[in-house]
Amino acid sequence: MNFSAAPSFNRTLPLFVFLCAVFFAPLSKALAQETKTHISSDKIFMITYPVKWKINRMEQAELCINGPGSSLFKPSMIKIEITKLAEGYEKHDIKKLSEVETKMAKSQNTDKVSFTIEESKFEKIKGVEWWIIKGKITQGKEVFLTDSFKAIYKGKVYTVTYLAAEKKFEENRAAARSIFDTFEFLAD
Repeated sequence: MNFSAAPSFNRTLPLFVFLCAVFFAPLSKALAQETKTHISSDKIFMITYPVKWKINRMEQAELCINGPGSSLFKPSMIKIEITKLAEGYEKHDIKKLSEVETKMAKSQNTDKVSFTIEESKFEKIKGVEWWIIKGKITQGKEVFLTDSFKAIYKGKVYTVTYLAAEKKFEENRAAARSIFDTFEFLAD
């Protein structure tokens, strides 16, 4: 069958191409979002994030990246913390650390502030064992949700946490996970 001779095909094909260009061009631009890459000061890890997320330097964190619409009272951010393993725990793996930290979290809850682990699992990502925690922080009437990823690498604990007010949590959750997915240790 010769489709090029069919008059309806000759009129339909250009219309189809035009409609695809009109409807799919904005989608491809959204998918190819501009990003920036941060390499840690010690050159141990790198992470990539959308340009709409902004770096906020915090003393108590290696890095804090604020999501769109984040504010002091309605945070939506990714925080990266690096800590040394406590004395006596240097030879422990992430599973042993999770047992200790789970007990500590339960014992530190007060009537003013509480942290609840909603879900906990382990996953090997890019060759490194990560403890993945979904949590809930209640502080008075305020409720914050977290997705945290913890790993031990070269004697240090790396914690990557997405934190947002309960009402804003889902708004940036997929973007936060895609940012974590770019986290990579650079040195062996």
